[in-house]
Amino acid sequence: MTSFSSRTLAKAHDLLLEVYSIPETEELRRVIPARVRQLIPCDRVSFNEFDFSLSQPVVVTAPVPSYWPRLGAVFQAHMAEHPLFMPLAPVKLHRTWSCSDTDGDDAWARSTLYHEYYRPIGVRAQLGVVLSSDGTRRINIGCNRESGSFRDRDRRLLELLSPHFAAALRNAARVKALRNDGPQLGSAPHEGPPLVVLNRSKNAVTWFSPTIPGILRRYFDHTCSSDEPLPPALASWIQAQVGRMDSRDSAFRPPAPFIVTKGQKQLSTRLVQWKADETIVLFEERVFEERHPDKVPLLTSREKEILHWISEGKRNTEIAQIVGTSPRTIEKHTANIFSKLGVETRTAAARWAFDFNLGPHA
Repeated sequence: MTSFSSRTLAKAHDLLLEVYSIPETEELRRVIPARVRQLIPCDRVSFNEFDFSLSQPVVVTAPVPSYWPRLGAVFQAHMAEHPLFMPLAPVKLHRTWSCSDTDGDDAWARSTLYHEYYRPIGVRAQLGVVLSSDGTRRINIGCNRESGSFRDRDRRLLELLSPHFAAALRNAARVKALRNDGPQLGSAPHEGPPLVVLNRSKNAVTWFSPTIPGILRRYFDHTCSSDEPLPPALASWIQAQVGRMDSRDSAFRPPAPFIVTKGQKQLSTRLVQWKADETIVLFEERVFEERHPDKVPLLTSREKEILHWISEGKRNTEIAQIVGTSPRTIEKHTANIFSKLGVETRTAAARWAFDFNLGPHA
């Protein structure tokens, strides 16, 4: 297990507090590469956004390097040769890739992208991680060195920070949506996204949207009052989440939402922004579609077997050992299962398995 010095942990903690306080995605594109470079020694860190929905995929990189006007077209034309940028290849979020991962496979070393883009700019070692991928869009971070290789410590640190960067980007997108479509904080209340604003120093609610009282009644059987605007369980969770982010000991765990389910409805509560004096909490309701037996997807016997082990909490590598095949094959089966079920996570797939007994003997 890789260990980090107290100095590294302190710098990582300060970085996380900074990115979670930033409400603008544009600023995050600038801050994240600059701060990663302070933690992981390298010559350049880039924040890359790919759009594969067009006939010719497009990439936007930040900060824009000085050599981009000269070599950007080369990258655009051959970026599909890079293991992290292949549009149709399955990706593992928050798992790092480096040039050393291609040892024994000279396809990367022989690629046009490597010889006509990376070599001319002096890159000999690279470390990257995918923050998000939805099929047509992908965001990753790339660390580049002109000499020397990246250590296990660098890989582990980037993998630990990656989920936080992804969460901060999602939060910034939510805050932007609030600004565009929702109420302006401090203005007269009106209908808009359900949110609560808290003053951290006073530990008090300073504003909430008019839909909040109804939400709290439905999910918590709670009636808002000036003395107790939030249910005790929710107030305690918010205080614990903010306190946890102030603690360096647990800084590497991304903040998880507070989830309450009532029948076919689910409420997800999450902190979308926090600063020294203010915290914004967003409430999102979701209605589950009622599932009927005649809507159960048709899975193969092998897919049912793999789904069973997914519902048991097994990882792909463990499932591969159990059923006697390769992890890559399990990844392909898992992708097929997710597609048939119409889900994106292992937890959602497991819920299908439990609801309709989609095990190996079903």
